[in-house]
Amino acid sequence: MITLAILMLCWLQDGNLQPVGETIDAEMEQDDNQVVVYYLNRRMMLLQPTIRKLLPTSSDCNRVKQVIEWLSIHPEEDGLISIWPDAVFLRDVFIVDDEIVVVDIYSTALGEFNAGVVTEGLLIHSLVNSILQSFPWQKEVWILVDGGVQDTFLGHIDIEKPLKFNQSTVLKEESEGQQSEEQP
Repeated sequence: MITLAILMLCWLQDGNLQPVGETIDAEMEQDDNQVVVYYLNRRMMLLQPTIRKLLPTSSDCNRVKQVIEWLSIHPEEDGLISIWPDAVFLRDVFIVDDEIVVVDIYSTALGEFNAGVVTEGLLIHSLVNSILQSFPWQKEVWILVDGGVQDTFLGHIDIEKPLKFNQSTVLKEESEGQQSEEQP
């Protein structure tokens, strides 16, 4: 809880909404503690990137855990919502061969979702896209449930193998219009 409170304070000082692409990449190059978190744009029903700040840490696994924590924090930006539960759902994070981030989720957390194929895809890709854009040297994200490989996440989307960034779930820059205004 303390970590979430500190993350919120960091975001309140510097949080803003940016379009995907060069603007986000340029801003992230300026600050190693900035990451991209994909929230659902309620109006467009696509994922929209936001810049968030992490607490300094030398561990890549801890940095990934902070990104995942941000996914369950409801954004202040108008029109964006977190589609991950407030409850703790993360068992562990580890990195394999310096290129695959493994995210292990508690199976009990899956019971909190009542999702069809579209929502399931948005859930998975908000997680995968947030990690891979924030840590571009990582190539894939593999989602485990209770430490084991599962066929699907919630019955629709295959998670037997590691997943790559999915651009098709992301709101395009030209679609955002005035959604990219800075927030206080």
